[in-house]
Amino acid sequence: MNLFSILRMLVVFGMCLYLTSTSWAQIDAVTKARDDRSLAFLQGGKVVEIPVKPGSLVKANDVLMILEDKKGESDIRILEMRIQLDVTIEAAKAQRDLAQVNLDQTQQMWEADAANDLELRNRKVEFKIAELELQQRQLDLQEAQLRLKEAKEIHSRYTLRAPINGVIQRVKEGEEVAVGEIVQPGAPVVRLVAVETLTIDAHVPVTDTLDLKVGHKAYIKAKVAPRDRLIDGTVQHIAKVVDPASGTKLIRINVPNENDYLGAGWQVSVYLSNPQTAAKSGTNMKRLTQLVGVVTGKNR
Repeated sequence: MNLFSILRMLVVFGMCLYLTSTSWAQIDAVTKARDDRSLAFLQGGKVVEIPVKPGSLVKANDVLMILEDKKGESDIRILEMRIQLDVTIEAAKAQRDLAQVNLDQTQQMWEADAANDLELRNRKVEFKIAELELQQRQLDLQEAQLRLKEAKEIHSRYTLRAPINGVIQRVKEGEEVAVGEIVQPGAPVVRLVAVETLTIDAHVPVTDTLDLKVGHKAYIKAKVAPRDRLIDGTVQHIAKVVDPASGTKLIRINVPNENDYLGAGWQVSVYLSNPQTAAKSGTNMKRLTQLVGVVTGKNR
């Protein structure tokens, strides 16, 4: 065998080793919603409006349910009217300005010996009282503004809003909430799930995680036809501890779920290398094996 034949053999065997060095293991797993929340009111009360239903798509801060709060609404209207129509400050300002004019006139008269000391002191006291009255009216307005802010914050507790973008899974646990029903504080009334991104926890053999890093691409295939095309995911977390019973590590994978292609709770297959490439590599391996036979003379 000449040198050229030996080199060809080394190249062929090197390619074989490269193609067989990648893991194509399939791991069974289940998809989960990225965020799954059961929502409740801090306040109890009677339901007066439910603008959503199971399956509704909602954005963060959308209203999900409203409880009756007549007293809170009345308090807010009264305080808003008081603040908007408050004339006491204007009256106090006018009184202060008048006291300033009287003081200035009396000061000039006193300097011209047309007013005595007692009259000047009286005008100064009147002006001071008018100033204090104006300050009191301003403090009253600030207090009303703070009370209005507090009343609105308390009233907001009677409106349940979506904390995230998501889908209404169901209203109340196991049944529907109806308008007119009384709900209790802290009792879940709405379940909201975020499925624009799904999460998969896969238990991967530790030998397949030795070179794995966060950000590594993963490949997901649902076991639900016809939605079984291969989808790209990304490794978000790799457990630091190996499960001694199974010899696996927990790998968390995030999967974009455009147009709700997948569902939460679906069974899927997870691959850490592209299985389509693996299929092509199998064909290439067969051809390379045949080539090795030709090079070594075994197929002659």
